[in-house]
Amino acid sequence: MRRIVFGLAGILIAVAGVAAAVYAVLFIPTEHFNPPRLVAIRKGESLSAAARDLAREGVIRNAIGFVLYAETTAQARRVKPGDYAFAG
Repeated sequence: MRRIVFGLAGILIAVAGVAAAVYAVLFIPTEHFNPPRLVAIRKGESLSAAARDLAREGVIRNAIGFVLYAETTAQARRVKPGDYAFAG
């Protein structure tokens, strides 16, 4: 009985940790940038490449999280080429 309780407690702690990590990656905003960060998304560039550029400049926290969120919310096609300035 004791093993079951400790096993369930361990699983609960692991699930809470994963949930906290997902929340941190997807929903906690980045800092404000002064001056704004400039990122160019080129025509024909994949969503993954654009996400890597955004992550490299610190605009987003995680490229994989960005791509997963964009794909699951049907926003991936809304990313357009151009020059963007991000203030944070």
